[in-house]
Amino acid sequence: MSQSLDNLKRQQAAQGYGLRGDIVAAEQRMQINMARAEAALQKQDAAKAKEYMDLAEMEVETIERFLGR
Repeated sequence: MSQSLDNLKRQQAAQGYGLRGDIVAAEQRMQINMARAEAALQKQDAAKAKEYMDLAEMEVETIERFLGR
């Protein structure tokens, strides 16, 4: 999905446009929550990792809807 977003960003940049702000924010939140989930796993806190992965999944769903998947 990140690759699809990157491709779209490049296409829009070539035309002088940028990606919608809400989608950029959703991607950033997704990445932050995935990093937090990884850190929680390293601390062996599975419950916290699941919480962050669930939050990341919500952002993935937002991006997928935007991409028409």
